Amino acid sequence: METALKTAAEIFGIKHANDENYGGLILNKDAMPSHHVILLPETRVLDWDAAHEWAKKEGANVFNRQEGHLLQANLGHLFEKRWYWLEEQYSAYLAWTQHFDDGCQDGAGKDGKNRVRLVRRLPFIHS
Repeated sequence: METALKTAAEIFGIKHANDENYGGLILNKDAMPSHHVILLPETRVLDWDAAHEWAKKEGANVFNRQEGHLLQANLGHLFEKRWYWLEEQYSAYLAWTQHFDDGCQDGAGKDGKNRVRLVRRLPFIHS
């Protein structure tokens, strides 16, 4: 008898749209499960402020530095090998970015344009 393999999303009971992708589980600073990351399908080229305005309008988030590393590892093939905005500011005029060829994270001027993808964060439910 053959057993059907389940995806990680199925194992955790995560529901997402067909054009969305399950990115994985984020751990908090105590190495406890925090939240699941769902990658949304659309890519836009925007400055940092516009990226956050778009995220707010969509009820989603620009992914953060930790989520960026997870997405690089699990879904890197779904990204162009370019720079993408991250959620966090680096300073008043700079924000973090990540390059999806090697996962390098660095600061860039917030008024410049980079690619942006959004994520939904689903809380991890402890049973």
